[in-house]
Amino acid sequence: MIETSRFEEQPDPTSMQRNEKNNTWKWLRILIGISVSVLFLWLIYQKIDLGKTIQAITRVQSAWLIPAILIYILGIWVRTGRWVLLLDPVKRCSTRRLFPIYIISYMANNILPLRMGDFYRAYFAGRKECISKGATLVTIGVERIFDGLTMLVLLAVSLWFYPVSDPVVRSAVQIGSIVFLGAILLCYGVILKQDWSTWIFQKLLPLTPQKYHDRLAEIFNNLFRGLDSLRGTRGMIAIVLLSLTTWLIEAFSYAVTLWAFGFFGGFHVAVSTMALVNLMIIVPAGPGYFGPFEAACIIMLGQSGYGKVTLFSREMATAYALILHIIVQWIPTTFLGMICMWTEHVGFNEVRGEIQ
Repeated sequence: MIETSRFEEQPDPTSMQRNEKNNTWKWLRILIGISVSVLFLWLIYQKIDLGKTIQAITRVQSAWLIPAILIYILGIWVRTGRWVLLLDPVKRCSTRRLFPIYIISYMANNILPLRMGDFYRAYFAGRKECISKGATLVTIGVERIFDGLTMLVLLAVSLWFYPVSDPVVRSAVQIGSIVFLGAILLCYGVILKQDWSTWIFQKLLPLTPQKYHDRLAEIFNNLFRGLDSLRGTRGMIAIVLLSLTTWLIEAFSYAVTLWAFGFFGGFHVAVSTMALVNLMIIVPAGPGYFGPFEAACIIMLGQSGYGKVTLFSREMATAYALILHIIVQWIPTTFLGMICMWTEHVGFNEVRGEIQ
């Protein structure tokens, strides 16, 4: 490990200019994300009959939506339990204590761009449990990698038995495989070759300004702490099983929402739709992933997907996407997140300085 030392940071005459550049880049990313969402929604709107979509929404059997919401929330509880396991080498935590923080992060992702909910989760959990926010953020990164790998496995299994012809689905699998397999191999390369990683870091550190050395060393140490959960075989098996469990639970929520539209067919349709949605929302988008989320549902439930099985028109698929996204997922997690923020006595303003 790299040892850190405390020092007093000298005033930087160019800090104001650097902050202005950072703010410019931040707003540029926000603009790009919102533009992507608007583009997706515009393309969807151009190809549907809005009247038929509204008609399909009004015909939904709303009684199925309550269990769909409850199942979705159950999946978040299980995800929290998996995060507790990832955090275990850093500090022993409880699912009950971290669940409100997890819900708050969902709410933040719903209403803020750039997946800011992940940063809020690291900050609030670090404050509540008195643990390193940097190490906590690393565990969230590992969690995202396992999410992506789980999506790829579920989608690949579904497509093996029930193939679809849409090229977007194949592209999502190919790109996702490169990104997530590369990420997990990099993680294991870091923890299995810790001496090499330390040597490389020590060689690169002098190339950076002196005033950043302590901060970079702290980040490097937190990287190892956050990745410690990947070392043990039993822990790895538990993480993999919990990953499969949480996403199969969420897929069941997708299936129950399909029941609300009168489709009681194969579970693979719900699994594939859920997997493609979660791979597509990796694309930078506006708050709540609106646009890519709906596009993924329409692709998987359309004629080049499983449309011949579901018999869904494009308007029916759009109606399903909107009900699932807004009613089953967005509104409940946003409402619960607001309640949790009130009960936890936290606010977004206190985090801004930490993440700039």
